[in-house]
Amino acid sequence: MTKPMLWSLCASDSRGGAGMQAVIAQGALHNVECRSIVTALTAQSHQGVAMVEPVSHSMLEAQWLAAVHDGKPDAVVVGWLPANETLIDWVIDKLHTLTCPVIRDPVLSATHTLSNTGIESVTGDAVSGFDPAIDMLRALIPYVTVITVSYTHLRAHETDS
Repeated sequence: MTKPMLWSLCASDSRGGAGMQAVIAQGALHNVECRSIVTALTAQSHQGVAMVEPVSHSMLEAQWLAAVHDGKPDAVVVGWLPANETLIDWVIDKLHTLTCPVIRDPVLSATHTLSNTGIESVTGDAVSGFDPAIDMLRALIPYVTVITVSYTHLRAHETDS
């Protein structure tokens, strides 16, 4: 019997508590085979995020093609994404080619934390800003089956609006 295939399209959390690592851990608990497409690398601790470095377009494409080579996904989880219009356009183009469910886990609290710190990526692009992140979420909605925003995330946004 073939295991279901889950793709994780999100940042890597060097702390191990979220992002790609969390998706892979959950997949393992449910006997799901996972493929990861890492959109950014982070340096973070329980105290916060020190640095975020988006991966290059060529690396994104290479990861996508490697995942496709192993077989189409049964579902895709799209987690935190850098507020980078080129990357978001790439994600939308790729999601448009899929016929499986797409789960959007936007991690708005991480986005809000980053917007308050003014952290930038090593490329000089803004890593995140609360308003751009919300705009990107809106842009992804037509390609998403379900959005898994937690109550805590919604309350944080509500008090910031």
